[in-house]
Amino acid sequence: MLSLLWLILFLQIQSLNGFKRLFCWHADPSTRSTRTRCRSSSVPSISINDNIKPEHYVVHTGRSADMIKRSPALSGITLCKGWSPSATDAFRRAVQACVTKNPILSGHVYEKHKKELWIQTGTFSPESHEYCKLLQPPSITGPSLSSMAKDDNDSQILNELMTRYLDLFDSSELTSEQINKRLPLFAASLMVENDVALFSMKLSHAVGDGVTFFEILKQVSLLMSNDGHDSPTIPCIEWNHPLKPTHEFYPPNFSDCDIEISYGTPFLLGCVKNVVTQYGRRKPSVFLIDKNKISTLKRKFREDAKGNDYSAAATATATAPVSSNDVITSGLCQANVGADLFVFTENVRALVDDIPRNAGGNFLWEIPVRREVCVQPERLRGFIQAQQQQYQHMDDKQTQQLPWRPFLCGTVARVTSLASITESIVYKDVKTIFHSPLNSTDRPCTKPDLVPCQPLVGVSQCLLG
Repeated sequence: MLSLLWLILFLQIQSLNGFKRLFCWHADPSTRSTRTRCRSSSVPSISINDNIKPEHYVVHTGRSADMIKRSPALSGITLCKGWSPSATDAFRRAVQACVTKNPILSGHVYEKHKKELWIQTGTFSPESHEYCKLLQPPSITGPSLSSMAKDDNDSQILNELMTRYLDLFDSSELTSEQINKRLPLFAASLMVENDVALFSMKLSHAVGDGVTFFEILKQVSLLMSNDGHDSPTIPCIEWNHPLKPTHEFYPPNFSDCDIEISYGTPFLLGCVKNVVTQYGRRKPSVFLIDKNKISTLKRKFREDAKGNDYSAAATATATAPVSSNDVITSGLCQANVGADLFVFTENVRALVDDIPRNAGGNFLWEIPVRREVCVQPERLRGFIQAQQQQYQHMDDKQTQQLPWRPFLCGTVARVTSLASITESIVYKDVKTIFHSPLNSTDRPCTKPDLVPCQPLVGVSQCLLG
């Protein structure tokens, strides 16, 4: 009987703590996500401008470390034409110079303590390790790289690359494998056929995300044009910069406490609710949209908003400005019907059935979106504005406070960070024809619901989820 009373008292205390956290938590801007917490100000910067090259520093701790260990390396494959022998030499020098400029890329990741990942720099020195591997085109029947460069069918290009060329490139191993085998954190491969080149880049998930991936690609491009030499005009990567999604939802910041509460505090209600609503309706499709498609949807929204209604209100709605962020946000809302809040987190798993759960989910390539449908973005904007007005009377610190009701009674959709592809190789006559993400250790799924992005040439923004 006494044990039962002690148990009841313990549960009472836990429930009170849960309610206290539920009503009083704040989103600290320094903890934008579990990943941001690990990239705190205590981590020394490794900007080449500061000439700081630490031998060790912490990258991830806690739940973030568990997620990173189960995640494959970020990798992408790019098809270019207008390539030349000078471009090959410039690309190789640029890759080596990029590693020199960013010492973190020369290291290896290891688990110093349980749930604590560290990176030691200088393990694979660019002076002694070749980071760019040259590959020979295979002697196989079928379309060559040159013929694919002339093809306007992105789906056909993707299919040929997957079936004929992909096995020649390094696979995207899991971070746990990189830890066990002490593998490099960064690598590039290049295959040239006549004036057509196919190159891939691979970045450990322990080092960065999709935004980091394209920051490195931008550096490589600039270093190519500068003959592999560093320059003050080539921007450094801020490795300790907080993780900022390309497109943010209100509220913009979530603390670790917020995420824990969304998982079940108090009384595991949130956990039960989210398991029933989210895991029971898995949305495995991939959301790919480029700038031209966004512009088309903007026009469609205005036409649909007005319809046959010629009232002043309908006219005002139809002529109201609709931003690209409205289009993308409304698409996510439509795809995750019933969600009261979106949480940018690293714990999303939106995988197709035949790919293991631990083989993906990194926050560049996948997002739980069912289809390319966006409905009434002005309503979403109104909801966001209403939420902001609700907290206008609070001070700056309190405005980061989150509404409690969605976590207790509603559905929280966990959405991965979005990265805009705005970078490609710019060098003399080189022209990017096709780019595709590769992130599965079992090689990418080529099912019809995986729609390749449009060519990047002339496209200033291509959104991959």
